[in-house]
Amino acid sequence: MKSKKEPKTKIVIAEDHKLMRNAYIDLLKERDDFKVVAEAANGKELLDVLKKVKADIILLDLEMPVMKGGEAHEKIKVLYPGIKTIIISTYFDDGFVTEYFMRGVNGYLPKSCEPEEIYDAIDAVMNENYYFTKELSRILLTKMMKDKEQKLNLEKIKLTETEIQILKLLCEEKSSKTIAETLGLTVYVVDHNRRSIQTKTQQSSAIGLFKFAIKNGIAELN
Repeated sequence: MKSKKEPKTKIVIAEDHKLMRNAYIDLLKERDDFKVVAEAANGKELLDVLKKVKADIILLDLEMPVMKGGEAHEKIKVLYPGIKTIIISTYFDDGFVTEYFMRGVNGYLPKSCEPEEIYDAIDAVMNENYYFTKELSRILLTKMMKDKEQKLNLEKIKLTETEIQILKLLCEEKSSKTIAETLGLTVYVVDHNRRSIQTKTQQSSAIGLFKFAIKNGIAELN
């Protein structure tokens, strides 16, 4: 009796450079248990092909025309929650990696990675749902420790909810009058809270308050 063949892992490649797409296809053909079922040159094409094929994993580039990989990923998580995503990108700094793991990707590789690492990532994501190298683990652990430190800083300083709201608006360069109108306060109360924030954070300048807010996750650097 013949043994039943194991189902192949169905893969879609989303990459705007045709030479790179072809390189991935040739690489994945080396594995009998992988099957490239579709390819796309941008996020819109990716969403279109997913209407026609069943996929297990998407190898996703971030920087693509028409619709970028990040935007496509957000839509795919809603429309096809069972499909897993491995990002392969030239952007591999701590910020990008942590952001996209927070957004639900299953693996993240630099485009400079070795071919075997793509195999490892696909196998790990299919079997364990996630792929982590030592570098990825270091990045995510650093993020966790930073978040914990920020939480402890805020707990120690004990800004009130009103002070946090005011600090956010100060970082947006809003005037006391505008902040008062936004929060339904008087200008006197806003200025009183501003002085309280400066005392608690030991920051007297606007730039000092902004740096404090960024470090503690109250404001974002746009």
